[in-house]
Amino acid sequence: MRISETLWALQDINFTVLPGQMLGVIGNNGSGKSTLVHVLSGVIQPDSGSVDTSGRIGALFDIGAGFHVELTGRENACVGGVVSGLRRAQVRERLDDIFHFAELESFSENPLRTYSTGMRMRLAMAVALHTDPQILLIDEHLSVGDRAFQVKCLDRIARLRAQGCAVVFISHNMDQVREHCDRVLRLHVGKVVAYGNPDQVVDEYESDEPLEIPHAGR
Repeated sequence: MRISETLWALQDINFTVLPGQMLGVIGNNGSGKSTLVHVLSGVIQPDSGSVDTSGRIGALFDIGAGFHVELTGRENACVGGVVSGLRRAQVRERLDDIFHFAELESFSENPLRTYSTGMRMRLAMAVALHTDPQILLIDEHLSVGDRAFQVKCLDRIARLRAQGCAVVFISHNMDQVREHCDRVLRLHVGKVVAYGNPDQVVDEYESDEPLEIPHAGR
């Protein structure tokens, strides 16, 4: 008879991100990075332990999650802003800025089904960055889109950090992690294998041989 072991998606994770700080989270595919973001956002409840957060959370982990393809870009932006915790009047005041930032002014009244994946990504990012989050969770979105838009987003994130926003940034772009993060957390099959200085953690990650991924029952 074969007895399978339990394989935890995340285990023994412990870290703090203070206001104004940016934590990079790195690791190979399947290491638990996206699961971590879903737990931090409240989409997934942990089986044990707790997550302590303070303030409005802006989360980007699924492109256009919550958007409806038959609604216009403007209508989707309104829904996204309200879901993020703003009042309808606040969202309406920011719509022009949102579409200008996303470079989609000419498409605001078009149904979302006419948007490309890149256009949806820009709209989702613009909405998240204009809702005054105290905590911003980003899963790979800065790797999508052209270089100019990435720079614009990073500049906006820097301004949010200056206002006290804490950022958790999951990425495979090690250059961005080195340049913008204060600390880096490296995951492997749900466990922390390194946590600390960005250059040191990234150097070890890039130089290491691929770590073995255990399988339940081995």
